[in-house]
Amino acid sequence: MQVGNFFRMNDWEIKKFLTVVFAIQLTLLSLIFIEAFGFKIPVVRQLIGFIYLTFIPGFLILRVLRIHDLGNVESLLYAVGLSLSSLMFIGLMANTVYPLLEISKPISLWPLTTTVIIFVSILCALSYLRDRDFARACNISIDNILSPPALSLCLLPFVAIFGTYFVNFHQNNILLMILIPLIGALPVLAIRNEFREHLYPLAIFVIAVSLLYHLSLISNHLWGWDIQLEYYFSKLALTNKYWDSSLYGAINAMPAIVILAPIYSIVCNLDVVWIFKTVYPVLFSFVPLAMYSFFQRQATDKIAFLSCCFFMFVCVFYSTMLQLARQQIAELFLALMLMLVVDESLRKSCKSVLLTMFGVSMVMSHYGTAYLFMFILIANCLLVFLVGAMRPFLEKLQKLHLQKLPCPQREHVLGLTFTIMFVVVTLTWYMYVAGSHPFETLVHSAQIIFTEFVNPLRSDAFQLILKKTASPLHDVTKAMHYISQFFVVLGLADLAFIRRYTSKFNREYSLLSAIFFGVWIISLVIPYFGFDFTRVYHITLIALSPYFVIGGIVLTGTIKRQLKGITKTGGVEALKVLSVFLLIFLLFDAGWIYEIAKDHPSSVALSNIDYPRFSEKEVIGALWLDTVKTKGGIYADSYRWLLLIGFEGYPYYWFKHYNTNPTTTLYVFLGDFNIRNNVVLEARQIGLRESLLDYIEITDVVGNMSKIYDNGGTNIYSCLGTEP
Repeated sequence: MQVGNFFRMNDWEIKKFLTVVFAIQLTLLSLIFIEAFGFKIPVVRQLIGFIYLTFIPGFLILRVLRIHDLGNVESLLYAVGLSLSSLMFIGLMANTVYPLLEISKPISLWPLTTTVIIFVSILCALSYLRDRDFARACNISIDNILSPPALSLCLLPFVAIFGTYFVNFHQNNILLMILIPLIGALPVLAIRNEFREHLYPLAIFVIAVSLLYHLSLISNHLWGWDIQLEYYFSKLALTNKYWDSSLYGAINAMPAIVILAPIYSIVCNLDVVWIFKTVYPVLFSFVPLAMYSFFQRQATDKIAFLSCCFFMFVCVFYSTMLQLARQQIAELFLALMLMLVVDESLRKSCKSVLLTMFGVSMVMSHYGTAYLFMFILIANCLLVFLVGAMRPFLEKLQKLHLQKLPCPQREHVLGLTFTIMFVVVTLTWYMYVAGSHPFETLVHSAQIIFTEFVNPLRSDAFQLILKKTASPLHDVTKAMHYISQFFVVLGLADLAFIRRYTSKFNREYSLLSAIFFGVWIISLVIPYFGFDFTRVYHITLIALSPYFVIGGIVLTGTIKRQLKGITKTGGVEALKVLSVFLLIFLLFDAGWIYEIAKDHPSSVALSNIDYPRFSEKEVIGALWLDTVKTKGGIYADSYRWLLLIGFEGYPYYWFKHYNTNPTTTLYVFLGDFNIRNNVVLEARQIGLRESLLDYIEITDVVGNMSKIYDNGGTNIYSCLGTEP
């Protein structure tokens, strides 16, 4: 049985396409009206709202641009990128124009919903006028959708969801302990052909969602560092029903946080906490899917699949990135632009439109990623110019295979015109929004880099290398990271000198790979400037992941030739070895091995460790304090103060600033861990990557202060200050 292929809606007959669009839109409007009268249908509005916002505008823009005959993955990804980009643009438009029309609350239900519906309706009219004659028979088999391998893969996110439920409410991690090995086994099964290549995109997506959900759904509140301030600014826009672009703060300059998250929250009727915990991880899961798309165009399906698994199995993907919602969206736009680099099926004019939208959207998503990409673009233009100028001389050196050098600059997707546009938009936006804080961040970072350049004591990467691990098992994890990085270097060596496995790589992509590798190397020696090495390394892996697999193949092939001679199955055997390596790598890097061995556990999801994650009672206590406190200081320890950021930005003081003789009213916030263990945590930084965790007795902190709140999971103490 065949049904319409939803992944290629832009290829449907126009009447069928518009019928589905209007049906989804009408359903969403009906649900909004029903809920306005007090009748709520669980989950339905959230699901329909997510589909409507994430896919419909993008598919309509593809039809307006007459972009057709893409693959399932490419059509879906471009639609997602265009939807998110257009939502940010129309949200900004509403926030800017509506106050001039005396609509003072543009970021609220009816102004925002009306704006989105009008925008979608205009796109429907344009798509009909421009693309009504196109129709392509594109169906998908129900048998493929309901096949046992496909259904088995789709179970993994549900295992993650139920696993986190048991951790949150029953302190039982058994399902998550089962989930991690199951995910790790998928590369092994794929290489052994236990499921076919057409399921690789689905497998990548469910792996990404499962890994992200197994951590993001821990606790009913947001956990971690930066995400708390992102929550504060997005919640502020929702509360005020308006985004105040003049408020000082780099995060406040990111519409991916202050516009996009409120739009999803309002339309889906979902608290912004759950937008960051459920919706953003799904959007971020499209990043490895986009990587698979541009890897597959240049290598085999199996190499592309293992490359994406390597990217996802590095813990930065499913741990650190969950605390950086703005970078999640920025990386999606970066991956989409790399897709455009290797996509030869699109017209030049369409590529230009998509590049512009994705580039500007990256700028409005994360300043760190945008700055990094800006320097990559500048380096790309300079390198292409140098290659073009030196080509006559270099072509004489045939042993370097320089007939494969990149084409002249004018033929590049990320050429001079796009680079100039991106630089101008980046610097202009960051100079004139949010009190110029993002631009000040760039200037401050540049000062640190140029004054402390090549200083090992200031290098974040060197501090990571020199940092002592907690145990021999943690040493194994560190060694596996070094091995994987060595494989990447070997793969790049094949690209530069041998080209045995990289001969089909896109020329511009090859040049960009060299630049991404250069960024990686430079990040090893430059001083820490707020954008740490692990995050830079993670971004570079978006382009460099396939070289991990290629490097493994090169090394395995070299060893086999030395020991047994050349065999035809060497490449397949190398992939099998790499798949097993990835399984073991995930077990170590996800903290699964540490939890089994009870050896300094590190996972927030698998282990009961002290970490900035918060219980329901702690959140309730923080809300109570936010409503009753007067002017004065709020003190919390090195983890619990992060919870307070989400309510007032920076109302906290660490205990290292603790003053036993305050001049104003003083509040001390104690969380569940503090109460159960009768201690507070003071993390004293003794190096870039070294912190001394010092637990202090509660009595040494609160002294004779009065307890004014106790809900069983939070205690709040207070005392009146003494005026000087």
